[in-house]
Amino acid sequence: AIDAAMMTNGEWWSEAGSPPRPLDLKNEQLGYWTSLLQPAWLRLGGTEADKLWLLTDSDQNPPSGPRLHRQQITDFLAFAGTVAAKPLITVNAGPLTRIDNAWQPQQLKRLLSWLPPDYNGALEFGNEPGAHWLIFGRAHQVPFSQLADEYQLARALSQQRNIAMAGPANAFWPEIGEPLKQLFGSSKDFLAAGANPDIFTWHYYPTQSN
Repeated sequence: AIDAAMMTNGEWWSEAGSPPRPLDLKNEQLGYWTSLLQPAWLRLGGTEADKLWLLTDSDQNPPSGPRLHRQQITDFLAFAGTVAAKPLITVNAGPLTRIDNAWQPQQLKRLLSWLPPDYNGALEFGNEPGAHWLIFGRAHQVPFSQLADEYQLARALSQQRNIAMAGPANAFWPEIGEPLKQLFGSSKDFLAAGANPDIFTWHYYPTQSN
């Protein structure tokens, strides 16, 4: 996994002794050690993914925060090919892609237009949506029933390119499962609402447990 913050000027992991940013995907040592993990998927996502803006030269007044250009996506895909990994790219489902808290597909459409015709990976709708209250504030916490409808919209767009859409990439703790699920819902609600994801993704945090 490459956190999107490592490809941008994002703040995530910035105080953890991280390498210089943006990450040098042409670094021979990085390529060598990553290639030893094959066969593998290479994910571009993480917390920063729901803050990320895919930027073009024609954008007027783009939002502040971490940004990715088309060439960086191209470089990521080239690196994935070099290390013989299938790419998995997280689609922004955060506040920047929403109007009145309803998800808008323009950024996904832009990403799809950037992907090559022979793209051999998958996409993922959002990152840990059950924790958006923590990352963005309570007002930006979307119910999982709504998220399921939005996922289906995103999936319909990706299916036009025969690209699988994963989700919901929610966080799981040992013993307790998904934190605060009684307040904010859970992956079970996402599935019960009919999301029917092509790939079910989840994040397990054993090192956060006693």
